[in-house]
Amino acid sequence: MSHTNNKLIPASRLKAWLQLLRVSNTPTVLSNALSGCAIGAMGAAATDYPWQALCVVAPSLILIYVAGMAINDALDVETDRKERPHRPIPSGRVSRNAAFTFAILASLAALGLLASASLAACLAGAALVACAGLYNVVHGMHPASVVLMGGCRGLSLVTGAAAVGWPPRWEWLAPAAAFLWLYVIALSIVARGEARGVAGDRRRVRIVVSMVCAITLIDAVVLGLLGFWAQAGLAVGCFVLAILGQRKILGT
Repeated sequence: MSHTNNKLIPASRLKAWLQLLRVSNTPTVLSNALSGCAIGAMGAAATDYPWQALCVVAPSLILIYVAGMAINDALDVETDRKERPHRPIPSGRVSRNAAFTFAILASLAALGLLASASLAACLAGAALVACAGLYNVVHGMHPASVVLMGGCRGLSLVTGAAAVGWPPRWEWLAPAAAFLWLYVIALSIVARGEARGVAGDRRRVRIVVSMVCAITLIDAVVLGLLGFWAQAGLAVGCFVLAILGQRKILGT
């Protein structure tokens, strides 16, 4: 019996970390990387899709995303103890110090990867880290902090484009980033109601989850408009992965 329990403990810890980092949402970050690199390719007048840049941008953006999620829960631990005691930190399955340490190391690793692509990519990534950090600090203080959350997604596209070439084609980057920014602001407003446990919780959670997963479809449209149809198909695949992932680990 003890041997079985010993096997279950690491699995339980792994699940706690997966919940903390909201890994079911990471396909939406991958699709951001796909579209950001495609926009960068337009600016660099590349004839082929920049797969090499994607191999740097995708893990970097995912690392920054999960770092932000870890910081979010670490800073919200007192609120979570009252409203969401099942979350990994207040339930004792992940320590607050471990979450902070992971976030710092993940952010540094991401910036190191982006620096290997270009200075512009590293600076854009640093702006993204700063935006996410500022959001995590102030989001409980003022409702306007949703502007920062939207900015994080917009900066994800900027980072992807910067890894391929700078300056980008602003006629593509600006509207794509602005639309994603506004969309995530709307998503964040809806999600705040879900987090506070307002009426119609289950329906609201489904709406939030659907809106999160649909970020991948926005990227698919951008990729299609740019003529990268295979990559648009990959973004749709990210949508499927996100939906399936939400069934195992809810990303809200």
